[in-house]
Amino acid sequence: MPTRTILVVDDDPAHRGLLSDVLEAEGFSVIAVADAADALAHLSRPVDLVLLDLVMPRAAMDGFTFLSKASESGQLTTTPVIVLSGLGESVIEALDPATATTLQIVSVVAKPIDLATLLSTVRSALGLPERP
Repeated sequence: MPTRTILVVDDDPAHRGLLSDVLEAEGFSVIAVADAADALAHLSRPVDLVLLDLVMPRAAMDGFTFLSKASESGQLTTTPVIVLSGLGESVIEALDPATATTLQIVSVVAKPIDLATLLSTVRSALGLPERP
């Protein structure tokens, strides 16, 4: 099976590094960027999944704007998005199912991130079996 590519978008270098390390250790190819504007540019080539922080005060563009622009341009029509957020359940409550579907949001993982939950969610979003 070919390597799956995951685009990690998070303005916190520690989070980006940790996510990259964990995902690469699981055999995924990772593109990690600190700004959602950079993430939009990376959608010009195929990625299999986007891990997206919503609130990025250090970035020129946050995750909300990224979702809006990527949806408008049709860049996320087949790419699932997992939202990473310190806003936790409030994000889930704020998203109605139709909006989540339109924006390709398949799951929300709360920060601080439980790595086992994240990996399970990533594998599920990619249609991959759980690791034993």
